[in-house]
Amino acid sequence: MNRPKCLMPLVLLLFSLDANAANKVLVLPVVPLSSDQIGTKAAKEMTAAIIEELGLNPEMKAVRGSFPKGSRYKKETGRKPVKSDAEYRRGLRKLSEGEKHSKRLRFPKAISALSTAIKLLNRNIEFVSDYDRFIEGHMLLAIAYFRRGKESKGVDLLEKVLRYRPTMALDANQYPPIFVRIFERTRDRMLAREPGEISVKSDAPQAEVFLNGVLMGNTPVEIDQVFPGKNHLVVKTQKGASWGRLVNVRSGQQREVKAAFGKGSSK
Repeated sequence: MNRPKCLMPLVLLLFSLDANAANKVLVLPVVPLSSDQIGTKAAKEMTAAIIEELGLNPEMKAVRGSFPKGSRYKKETGRKPVKSDAEYRRGLRKLSEGEKHSKRLRFPKAISALSTAIKLLNRNIEFVSDYDRFIEGHMLLAIAYFRRGKESKGVDLLEKVLRYRPTMALDANQYPPIFVRIFERTRDRMLAREPGEISVKSDAPQAEVFLNGVLMGNTPVEIDQVFPGKNHLVVKTQKGASWGRLVNVRSGQQREVKAAFGKGSSK
């Protein structure tokens, strides 16, 4: 299991000139070495635990410190910071919100949060690491639409899910019978359409190619049996740079795509 990596906190003991006063301990925040939610949360919890433990000593008074603006240790993220990082993180937050609203049957709020999440993550698809959760977000949004009587929008979401996961099947014990029937009819309609192809090249040799979250090979590569419509295409180089797009594929046609890793490519 991967554990969050953090820098240890800086603890400074400040002696008081008053013999009767408790000595103050300045605790600067723990800094995570990764910028994901797990690392940030772990760092905050570690800082709070240290302050709480020091507070148990009656001879010491823990004081929470902070770094001067601009002086904090630069986090190692594994890729160069890009403008879309903030948008991607917002997409993850909206996805979490949508999941919570769906669980509590707050469908209008679930629709709002999940729609925003999918829109943001689509624009930053090369950063999405948990693609199955991304697909589940589509399913939750489809269910929310059906529960609100918006069947056409729900069917549109099911078509996207089946385009990404054509072999997906629903457990009748987890979904209402009518929803399962609509899902199966949608799948039959999708399977009846003639597939297309994607030819992928890149200016980086032997880059990995992912179609809808599934590794398809290394560039150059031709992918057949692609369901018509917009598909997620992600290309990653051996040096960690990534490129991602929504690629529209037409029935019976081959779409040629070249991933360019020049200046400004994501890492």
